[in-house]
Amino acid sequence: MKFTITHNNKQYSFDTADELYIFGLGIELGVENQLNTDIETFVKTVREQHSRDCFNAPLRAFTKFIITWWGKTTDTDTFYIVNKFYEIKK
Repeated sequence: MKFTITHNNKQYSFDTADELYIFGLGIELGVENQLNTDIETFVKTVREQHSRDCFNAPLRAFTKFIITWWGKTTDTDTFYIVNKFYEIKK
């Protein structure tokens, strides 16, 4: 299944419902302005990080966590980020 959405006169396509959900959260939370990145990079990064979480963290909470760690997510090992999510969550 493929999802296509138009936002600000630009069309985006996603392969999973998770990506679509992350996109919606990113728009809702103002990611493009807050993190100075494009929404497609944000969706891809969150999806990659979340897909490596064997405990399948709640996607909304995990996405918000990635926003707070944005500057560190691209240069840090994925497993470190996922473990940090659970460490902080405790």
